[in-house]
Amino acid sequence: MNDDGKTKAQLIKEPGEMRRQVAGSETAQQQSNHPIPKMNARMNAMIKAFDGLIYICSQDYRIEFMNEHLISRTGYDGTGELCYKVLHDRDSTCPWCVNHRVFKGETVRWETKSPKDNQWYFIVNTPIDNEDGTISKQAMILDITAHKRAEALLKESKEKYNQFFKTSRDCTFITSKDGSWIDLNDAAVELFGYSSLEELKQVKVRDVYANPEERAKHIRIIAECGYAREFPVDLRRKDGSVRHTLCTTASRYDAAGNAIGFQGTIRDITERRRVEEELRKYREDLEVLVAERTSELENRTKKLQEVNTALNVILQKREEDKKILEDSLVANIGSLVLPYVEKIRKNNLDAQQQFCLDVIEKNLGEIASPLLKNIQQFDLTPREVQIASLIKEGKTTKEVAQALGIERGSIDTHRKNIRKKIGLDRASNLQSHLRFLEK
Repeated sequence: MNDDGKTKAQLIKEPGEMRRQVAGSETAQQQSNHPIPKMNARMNAMIKAFDGLIYICSQDYRIEFMNEHLISRTGYDGTGELCYKVLHDRDSTCPWCVNHRVFKGETVRWETKSPKDNQWYFIVNTPIDNEDGTISKQAMILDITAHKRAEALLKESKEKYNQFFKTSRDCTFITSKDGSWIDLNDAAVELFGYSSLEELKQVKVRDVYANPEERAKHIRIIAECGYAREFPVDLRRKDGSVRHTLCTTASRYDAAGNAIGFQGTIRDITERRRVEEELRKYREDLEVLVAERTSELENRTKKLQEVNTALNVILQKREEDKKILEDSLVANIGSLVLPYVEKIRKNNLDAQQQFCLDVIEKNLGEIASPLLKNIQQFDLTPREVQIASLIKEGKTTKEVAQALGIERGSIDTHRKNIRKKIGLDRASNLQSHLRFLEK
């Protein structure tokens, strides 16, 4: 036999049943004059069949009998020894001992935790009247440690459930199959706007649905799946206002597997829905502003492109006007200046005058030449332009110095500066490079 599956009531009843069987055996023995050994055999059989511990002790705490299970638990037969020493390894009587009650004729049922093995036991102590007029105590003991642990776990589980149920910020509920509230937490009162749980329990579940078709759909999903997770439902408060919620609901079943109602949680998302709606409107407004801004930028870009096109036309016209001006300058030099130079040349000029006239004529030609236009990009000084023009014509340093009336050393310095500005190294020919720039 195994005691784990027995209830406490069964454990309490079992020793009494055994005693009645023993008493019945004694009565049968007296009535039928059956031999004592036959009755003893029956008693021994019942004692062996009992899964718990049995012992009998005298009023001075001496053990008079131990069954095999108790001997096995103790490790030896302690008959004749003190019960508190054998059972609990104590040197004095147990503080919880009930012998004084038993020896007054009382049957005592109680529980204790043994310091010997830290196990819980349920004990039934009954008085036994001996033939010599003395009284002994019979103890029938069952190990209920597993029951105690199960009770502790059940208690802890209930406490955790109650803690969650009562303190959850979401509404938690239990309903019957006919749509009545069985239990609710305080959050439900706040959600539905009633003054108390008792007042709310008077309202049928169907009456808190803002849309009856949502309730029908909700129940249908639970019936098909056994539960519904975060089902969106609009619920009506006592004042008639509507709250947007998410309901997570599961069916409740009895021991036979029949649906008896529902249980679950309700989360109020009205505020979240309001914020989401505000964000949606803000996003739409922002998209409108972006579209308007984009259109404005596109219009500005179009205008800038038109302005750019106009500027390009103006610049092109400027280049054309510049070319016309340059062509006109060249033509004017050729028709209005150079003829007079030729007339002067026909006069009797000394060598210096002749050289100067040649330079004038040459420079006038340079004004209209590509060299002067190309060399301006190198930021040459007017003196450096004069020297560069003479070098291009093949004049030596001496000839350039005589023509300009300056020292040869100055000409050499200007030649170095010209090379540096136009990026020409000493190994390259300056005259060839200047002629190249003229092209």
